[in-house]
Amino acid sequence: MLSYFRINDPYRLIGLLVISGLLFIPAIITSPEAGRPELRSILIGEKIIEGAVPFVDIVDATGPLTSWLYGFVDFLMGRSIAGRHIVAFLAIISQAIFIGLVFINRKVFSENTFVPALIFVIYAAFSYDMLALTGELMGMGFLLVALNNLFKELEFRTKSDDTVLGLGFFISLASLSSFDYTIYFLAASAIVILYSRRDLRVFLLLLTGFCLPHLLLMAIYFLAGLLGPLIQYYYLPNLRFGGSALMDARSLLYLSFIPALYLTASLLMLNREARFSKYQSQVFQSMLLWTGFSVVYVLYAGSLRPQSLITFAPCLSYFVSQLLLLIRRRRFAEWALWIFLIGVVLISTLARHDKIVQIDYNRLRVSGAGHPDVREKRIVVLADDLSWYVHNRLATPFLDWGLSEARFSDLDYYENVIFIGEGFRMDPPEVIIDPEQYMPGVFDRIPVLKEMYREEQPGRFIRRD
Repeated sequence: MLSYFRINDPYRLIGLLVISGLLFIPAIITSPEAGRPELRSILIGEKIIEGAVPFVDIVDATGPLTSWLYGFVDFLMGRSIAGRHIVAFLAIISQAIFIGLVFINRKVFSENTFVPALIFVIYAAFSYDMLALTGELMGMGFLLVALNNLFKELEFRTKSDDTVLGLGFFISLASLSSFDYTIYFLAASAIVILYSRRDLRVFLLLLTGFCLPHLLLMAIYFLAGLLGPLIQYYYLPNLRFGGSALMDARSLLYLSFIPALYLTASLLMLNREARFSKYQSQVFQSMLLWTGFSVVYVLYAGSLRPQSLITFAPCLSYFVSQLLLLIRRRRFAEWALWIFLIGVVLISTLARHDKIVQIDYNRLRVSGAGHPDVREKRIVVLADDLSWYVHNRLATPFLDWGLSEARFSDLDYYENVIFIGEGFRMDPPEVIIDPEQYMPGVFDRIPVLKEMYREEQPGRFIRRD
């Protein structure tokens, strides 16, 4: 298989599509129930289709580009998980092909080869969570375009202000998909300053390119009188370091054991054996820095889960491909590739069916089976429990309870009362799930809501007929 993809022939992409289908189509056909990120994407998409404005009518820190994408996907396919997985599959294939072409066009390797595209696809199969259609996956596409601009800047023959401006611009678009990708602005800054062989003006160009989309977004919200919610629910929450992990570190280590092993072996082998030109040496050092910032990204990520590790995909594609091409005995290189493929698929499949006890997907999964009496309703849940939304739709703006709780906990602050009352008035729920009993305090301050709802049972209020 390695010898097949070593040849720079566009028809080799047909083989890549076949392998991708074998890896991903079974997971698409047997799509499990929506995980937490997917269910959140469905709820946001439904609100966007209803005309909601991100951060104003939806209390959630999801990136604006991602929110609008969710709305478009919901318009096309509703709540179909399989349909979303197909879109994610197409995104992964496109990104794999793109990174393969970037490495070829930028002369990153000593030979032109589609091996990096193959490694990208295999790595993307290490967890079924990689098929989730989220901001991380969408933003990765922008990061790959930014990486292409970075290589262009490192080339001796290419020195253009547009290249650096575009580098910052595409990283900015990635951060508007998933704010955590802002980390890579720091990575690009370090690489450009160290290796571009230009003065510090290049950093100002990079900063300008990065700031333009954010300033445009702020200007739009400012002109609409909505800048406050944008800052409160997008920028401030995302500036916090770390968040609630949806998978523990041990599970992630077991799940990514094979890719991590190959990445480590590649770094050790290349550092000792590889012979690079000056340009290739700078690319190698740049990818080392990119990998280091990927580690920082994982530590910074707001909701750590397997798909958070997608940021290692371009690094792994580069280093493992270099390792396989460096092995002089073709037979050993073929074996190494097959071991990588079989190891990744085997661990991924066993983990998905809960056959590896050290890998726990429970925090990532959501099941609404425990709420059969509340279905096909517009509801709001005043707790961090998305399972109620599996068979229901979100009413009111209060999606992210971590951001909404402060409103309900401090009712002595008049602005909170106004915000809650307006949220219920604009989109009144049929059912209120309130396990911590926040609503009695709300009813005391907003009597009109008390007239609208009655307590059916402790922690549950239903709208009066």
